[in-house]
Amino acid sequence: MRFEHLYERQMSRVTSQVLVGAMHHEDPRYHASNAKGAWRRIGAALFSVVDSPGDVGQFRPALAPMAGALGSGLTSMALYQRQNDLSDGLRRSGLVYSAYFVKALLHEFSPELWSLTPGFVRKRHEGIRKAMTL
Repeated sequence: MRFEHLYERQMSRVTSQVLVGAMHHEDPRYHASNAKGAWRRIGAALFSVVDSPGDVGQFRPALAPMAGALGSGLTSMALYQRQNDLSDGLRRSGLVYSAYFVKALLHEFSPELWSLTPGFVRKRHEGIRKAMTL
């Protein structure tokens, strides 16, 4: 796979996600759940990809991740010489959409995952973060 294809698919994904999110008034940031227990936190993380909180607090479908996945998958149809029919584009869209679920789980459990890292990795990361903020 060529680097240009990855870059173009990423650009298409982000552009589609931002445009549809702005039109649908979605907040693109991830908000950690306050749920207790692993299964409830997993459910809340996975549910956050499918639903988006509305202006008044009601929930509605999250269209931005769907649009981003479709934008990336359908763009790939134009980039590849082989495997460029609609079924391949939709399969790639499904793969991109599944990455949103993985990212939500990683965000939800990042404090626990970060505590499992060795101390020297955390110290190095904190040093790099401080150097970047100067």
